[in-house]
Amino acid sequence: MSLLPREFFCTGSLIDRCYNQAMSETTPGKEAWLSKIDTGKLMELVASYNERFSAGRMAGLAFLKGLPNESAGMDLDEQKADSLLTLEELKEEAKPILEATGLALASADTNMMIGDDSGGLRVKELRVDIANGSKFVAYLQALEPQTLTKGQAAGLEKAMASVTEQFQKEYDLDSVQDDRVLELMGNLSTIVDEYKHLGSQSYMSLSQSVSKLEKYLTVARAGYLREYRDAEDLMLTEPFDGDGYILRWHIDSTPAQLEDNWNGVLAVLQKISQNEKAAELYEMAIKTAKEALESAIAEVTKKPGNPAFLGILNKTKARLKEF
Repeated sequence: MSLLPREFFCTGSLIDRCYNQAMSETTPGKEAWLSKIDTGKLMELVASYNERFSAGRMAGLAFLKGLPNESAGMDLDEQKADSLLTLEELKEEAKPILEATGLALASADTNMMIGDDSGGLRVKELRVDIANGSKFVAYLQALEPQTLTKGQAAGLEKAMASVTEQFQKEYDLDSVQDDRVLELMGNLSTIVDEYKHLGSQSYMSLSQSVSKLEKYLTVARAGYLREYRDAEDLMLTEPFDGDGYILRWHIDSTPAQLEDNWNGVLAVLQKISQNEKAAELYEMAIKTAKEALESAIAEVTKKPGNPAFLGILNKTKARLKEF
């Protein structure tokens, strides 16, 4: 018995024909059937799955069952198995829309852990990926701004946010075996254009949803995407604003962690400096790093904490002068 009705993934009338014919590569009028597919429903399903297996719910289950924290991993193994089973069921039920649109479901690690490092479980979440760039482009081109529904627009926006997060956190730009990079980058220019086209009237947020990927496309064409990604992870692509934790590791870290983090900044700066195409990025990254370091030194001097911190920061400042 199907977990989801056929109309779950489509809009308008003639749902059965939409559901079946949109799957066929050779069906006459395939474009018309593609235009009925509602990715908003897919994203609702993804959100529901992530809520079901969120860190809070999993931790709450362990608590309600009276498990001590150190043994929570035993129960989490059962949860993991349940999660995997449910994920496979979800993928099977979503298979028609995934095959028609070229999208895919991917399980990705989050920063949250239930239990300790030895016996716990890294909390995962479900994200949307692009498995077949040509199919996704065909789906976008089958849609029109005038007939785009609110649900379709919301689905496309959320899907692109998910793809962007995957690109930032999961894609390996140095691996020739990561097909996701090829599928996305090989079709990215057209994807950006189609999103802008669809967002040209009632759904301007669609155009905004591809702004980050459009930036990646620009720097890729300029020849320094890898360096940009590394700098972005350390917030070196924008002026220092004094907020957050990155570049402000002195507020909550050990001396070893502080030194490792700033060594990481220096390593990224060194990498950027070796690519002459990344001159503009290098100028921004150096400026941001220096401003962040000066701010850290001022804060540590004003409110002394660990005496080793100031020494580490001043040592980093001296090394930064070499750049």
